[in-house]
Amino acid sequence: MRKGAVPQVVAERESAYKKAVELAPRDATAANELAWLYVNQERYAEALPLATRAVELTPWNANILDTYAVAVAGLGRCPEAILAEQRAIDLLQEHGTPEQEKLFRARLASFSPTSCVPRLR
Repeated sequence: MRKGAVPQVVAERESAYKKAVELAPRDATAANELAWLYVNQERYAEALPLATRAVELTPWNANILDTYAVAVAGLGRCPEAILAEQRAIDLLQEHGTPEQEKLFRARLASFSPTSCVPRLR
């Protein structure tokens, strides 16, 4: 989801993701997609429960850990964001791409123990 996307498209996606989460509450991908949509809108408090659920369901998924890291960073929970992003990077060693690793490392570099700014790109 790009920042600045057409509001109607964003609303339609949100509605679809909410329905998917409702129909399949144990689907980590649905929860993560809705959480990422909220992260892109800086709705971190709404993203966190979804991101947490997704991590609980698939703690080995680097993208899901990344979403969680950005959500907690947006809420100022910097040490937690750092740990989650580091774990996501570790998981990429097995199944990630160089581009993905570069993005996650840049995101991690934007976090410090006392100040973290979610970096989406």
